[in-house]
Amino acid sequence: MKVRNTTDFDTRALRSWLRRVVRHVEAALVKGHPLGWPEQAVRARATLILTHCDVWVRQTRRDQSAIALQAHAGWLGRAKKQRALGNERSAQVAEENAERWILDGGTGRAAYSGRRLRMTLHGGDLVSLLWLARHETWHLFGVRHEHFPDSVMRETASSRVAVALLFGVTEGATLPRTPPEPKSVPSVEDRASAKLLRLTEREKAWRTKLKRAETALAKIRKSKRYYAKQIAVAAASAQKMPPR
Repeated sequence: MKVRNTTDFDTRALRSWLRRVVRHVEAALVKGHPLGWPEQAVRARATLILTHCDVWVRQTRRDQSAIALQAHAGWLGRAKKQRALGNERSAQVAEENAERWILDGGTGRAAYSGRRLRMTLHGGDLVSLLWLARHETWHLFGVRHEHFPDSVMRETASSRVAVALLFGVTEGATLPRTPPEPKSVPSVEDRASAKLLRLTEREKAWRTKLKRAETALAKIRKSKRYYAKQIAVAAASAQKMPPR
């Protein structure tokens, strides 16, 4: 599993949790794959994912809270209107969408071939990562949405509790962040060497400009001599011509 991590979170922790999710899904699908895959095929796919899957984990940098709250309120308003009209099923769907906006910790895309996975996290919530990773990993094992169990298909409060229990994490746990690299303080010798290098580069640049200027001046002097000679020749020819 090749993990490309462009988030603020530790790559080793991400890789470790992703591998655990793959092993969990493998164990679940060995007992019964929705498409009837034999145990050997499921285990072969798990090996392929852990060995060759190209994973890119990204992160949204803007604050999603205001957007989520606005969408949540909008769906609740829709649910109220549908219930007033007697459309109970539509009201329930709207309420589920409202809950999903509050719980949504990220988005993802996975190839059914098991070779490509893209996830975008909205934050460092560990339960959100595990839920999303499990959902996308089912896709990596060739399963489409119509064959998903409801707990894998929809992120709800109950499905989050189930994921937390399954992986032994507590609600509110977060991914560790990548420790910042310590800033090294350059020594006096290092600073002097850097300045000397910059001065040397500037000197080289100015010498190049000087050489170009000297070449240009030489061409100008040559052209001036040529045209001065032309003027002298023309003047001499004019003096030798007899008057008309």
